[in-house]
Amino acid sequence: MSAQELIDVTRNFTGLGETGETLIVLRDEAGIARILHPVRHRPDERPGLICPERPDDPVTRAMQGEEQVFSEGLIDYRGEPVWAATRFLPEVGWGLVVKFDAAEERAPIIEFRRRLTRLAISLSAFAILLGTLLGLRFAKPIHDLAEVANRIRLGDLRARARPRAGDEIGVLARTFNEMAEELERRITAAPARSEELGTSGSDSGDHA
Repeated sequence: MSAQELIDVTRNFTGLGETGETLIVLRDEAGIARILHPVRHRPDERPGLICPERPDDPVTRAMQGEEQVFSEGLIDYRGEPVWAATRFLPEVGWGLVVKFDAAEERAPIIEFRRRLTRLAISLSAFAILLGTLLGLRFAKPIHDLAEVANRIRLGDLRARARPRAGDEIGVLARTFNEMAEELERRITAAPARSEELGTSGSDSGDHA
């Protein structure tokens, strides 16, 4: 790989977001790992001046031959927590690191959680409102039926419920009214029947 090809690889941030970058390092004669190219976040510094020696730096992990993906516990040359994939290329003795800021990677997850929280709150409010409306819709007609029943119990035989709709509550109100009308007919007819029976008995006695 030529120097220009190396620079082109490290300057291509396609798919790496606002903070991601590719780092290529090797060890110098003193055994110190040095980055071979300008870095994204310090473009004015000369290559090789950043010497990652901390054990939690992804470059150090790459140079130690650790080839894996890290989502916790890594700090880059800026002191920022990062997610990184590391690999060591033994053929050339280079370490390869592709990394992103952990904050940038977590941002969509945090935003998604916030949206879920807002959605849950909205749904809860809607459920409370719907429950209240349904309660009013069903509770008031039933309460009205109870009041009519109490009026009939107190002697108001002409009290009737007002059917409000064709749903179950309306059917219940109409059935209740039919029962009330039947009850009114029977109670109204009872004195006349008693009087008729009394008259018939009196006539029988006179005939005897």
